[in-house]
Amino acid sequence: MPQAAFLKNKNQLLHFYNDGLFYEAFVIAEKTHMEHPDKRIKTTLWKARILCKLNHPEQAITELQSALSQNIWWHPNTFVYEPDFQPLFQFKSFHRFLSACEKKWRHDQRTNQAINTDQ
Repeated sequence: MPQAAFLKNKNQLLHFYNDGLFYEAFVIAEKTHMEHPDKRIKTTLWKARILCKLNHPEQAITELQSALSQNIWWHPNTFVYEPDFQPLFQFKSFHRFLSACEKKWRHDQRTNQAINTDQ
């Protein structure tokens, strides 16, 4: 049942987003973020993307940094090749965020490689 509710919210969010109703999409993203803490890697990204569309890039960065402090992170290319995130690149704090994500990714790669070679 929780997965069905998540998918319903996701579809509603996408409907609003695709219709340019970004405030309404953000309300759904925030609701889903609170109701599905196990999906925060997705919902945080939704919120950040929508905040960019609402012309709130600094708030988007705050959302991403908050997730990072909870050990939720993304590969930097998630942001580099996505036009919605382009407004974030003007901020030094976003570049620091990307660097932190890349460090976590590199650490993960080394750790996984070490685990794989031990088998």
